[in-house]
Amino acid sequence: MPNDTRGSILATYGVMADVLLRGHMADLFDGETNFVPELTHEGAIVVLDLPTKIYGQAGLIVQSAFTYLWQTSSEQRDLKANPRPVFWFVDEAQELISNYTPDFLATARSARIASILITQNKPNFLAAMGGEAGRHRVDAILAAISTKVFHANGDPETNKWASDMISDEVQTRMNFHGQREGGHGGGGGSESVGKKVMPSAFTTLKKGGAQNGFISEAIVFQTSGTFGANGEPWMHTKFKQQIPGVTRKATP
Repeated sequence: MPNDTRGSILATYGVMADVLLRGHMADLFDGETNFVPELTHEGAIVVLDLPTKIYGQAGLIVQSAFTYLWQTSSEQRDLKANPRPVFWFVDEAQELISNYTPDFLATARSARIASILITQNKPNFLAAMGGEAGRHRVDAILAAISTKVFHANGDPETNKWASDMISDEVQTRMNFHGQREGGHGGGGGSESVGKKVMPSAFTTLKKGGAQNGFISEAIVFQTSGTFGANGEPWMHTKFKQQIPGVTRKATP
């Protein structure tokens, strides 16, 4: 490599790696370890307690690196010798998606991997993937997730996308009119295409808390799934935020 190219690469890597060589991160990464991603294949649950609000860029680098190593090791394992299903659960998922995420999600199911990604809205993913330039990757990520749970949301783009995904239906509209004098009247009907779930429906869902009796509402969509007697791939449902014996009661 030319000296200027080599120098730029080394400088970039040096700046990124420097945060792993000091303080708590140095303790985690210095020396040998028996903590490896493959532990989850034996039933272990790994929790990475390195929030970016505390550890900043260092926490993001560590979680991203471990996530990628876990994804590749889980995809490459021998399913006949180790058929145990595993899962990837990530809150604030926009922090940990990468260019590899669409490729991983596309084949994760065949490797017996369940992925649970949580975020507030679609623009979070777009911002993480570089804005409009990364929209196709965001679409690929969302398309690979077959079950989607939507809670109360005030973002127009997310709500419109969810409404469009649930799709349209042919709706029959009836109208009647009459005259008080003479008893004459008439009516008619017409068919038109309309949304099964309007974008506005996502803005009125109960979002839990004491004001809603600790009830949270959601609209669930599942590709090729059916809910209820009508056989629709979506349903409006609700659940209690408080679980007896598990959830602590809110103090005044």
